[in-house]
Amino acid sequence: AGQDYAIDIQYAKEIVQIPESVVKIPNTPSYLLGVINLRSQLLPLIDLKNLFSLQDRTTDSQGRILVITYKNYTIGLVTDMVSEVLRVPVSLIDPMPMVFSQVHNLMDISQICRLNGGKKLVAIVSLEQLFAQYAIQDSIEKAESMTQQSEAERTEKTTSEVEEQFVVYHLADGEFGVPIASVQEIVRLPDELTRIPKAPDYVEGVINLRGSILPVIDHRKRLGLAQGDKNDKQRIIVFAIKGIKTGFIVDSVSEVIKIPCSAIVEAPRVSREQKKLLGRVANLEQQKRVIQLLNPDYLFEDIDTEQLAQLDSQSTQE
Repeated sequence: AGQDYAIDIQYAKEIVQIPESVVKIPNTPSYLLGVINLRSQLLPLIDLKNLFSLQDRTTDSQGRILVITYKNYTIGLVTDMVSEVLRVPVSLIDPMPMVFSQVHNLMDISQICRLNGGKKLVAIVSLEQLFAQYAIQDSIEKAESMTQQSEAERTEKTTSEVEEQFVVYHLADGEFGVPIASVQEIVRLPDELTRIPKAPDYVEGVINLRGSILPVIDHRKRLGLAQGDKNDKQRIIVFAIKGIKTGFIVDSVSEVIKIPCSAIVEAPRVSREQKKLLGRVANLEQQKRVIQLLNPDYLFEDIDTEQLAQLDSQSTQE
């Protein structure tokens, strides 16, 4: 509803798209939208706008479900969009002012994070307070009772199915994924980047990321794709490869998803270079999606990393 919220990344398991259909649960609070089937598990959905008494706004294609696990409960928080994944210094996080912390509908906000020199404030949600104030646990248990699978069957299925987790993003008309462990953070693309004279063509410039200079590369150019128009959905995915932290501009980041290894196959071999960079694909038949899985290490294979590292000092001197 036009406001920014955040939760501790340790509780976030994945980010998925909102499906077309949600199964309603009778006799539950209005903030419990219902349940969805997420890889044969029923996931209860909590509508944060309803829970926080925010002005309702129709969720568009950017709407996402943030899947969290807290005290052995797994739920989906329905949001208008997930914009960034950030590493923030503790010094930028302040306790919620006492005058507001006693207000009932603000008690689930534990801290305030100051970004962009204090120009942007993000409310940090306390899951402990969230679960304590509302009958969420009761609602979850009611949702879980709807499944016809026994706990033993679910456990057997979960342990037998090995999965990998990926950050999925868009470039041109394609969907791409990279292992979540390779991603340092995801940030918005600023209005302006600082250009570096004589930098390689694929380097769009550098940005100041909380006091550090970050080289930014055009991901489309690296893959030989046609250039697109700049828009507010674009993001910078930050990798740390070969000891260098570097950002890659993508058209949008859609989700963080767990993919069963059984759905991952070798990509058709076109060339030796392609095989290294795009060696696998995820074939999600039920969703009618094919996600090309990149090996981030090879994004730098033919890049002069020494030249890339020097961009920091060049920018500082200028």
